[in-house]
Amino acid sequence: MDAETKALLQGIQHEIAELKALFTIQFESAAEPIYNIKQAAALAGVSRNGLIKLWERGGLNIPEPRLKNGLRPMYSLKDINAIKLALKRKRV
Repeated sequence: MDAETKALLQGIQHEIAELKALFTIQFESAAEPIYNIKQAAALAGVSRNGLIKLWERGGLNIPEPRLKNGLRPMYSLKDINAIKLALKRKRV
């Protein structure tokens, strides 16, 4: 293998390592609960009341969308994706 090809391969390997690191950071941040119920419902494309009804019917593995013990629930991107998936299943 010549020096130019070797340098090109090393560059590609470096770019792959950077992309893996970026993906890992984004995946980990998707689990951080940073959205309140109003924001989560808006991002998922459902009303707040619709989200509560969807949660009451079951099948959603997200925090209860109500004030509980004086604390407001917070939602992550994973939770929002779970809501979107539940909405798709409901409409099918």
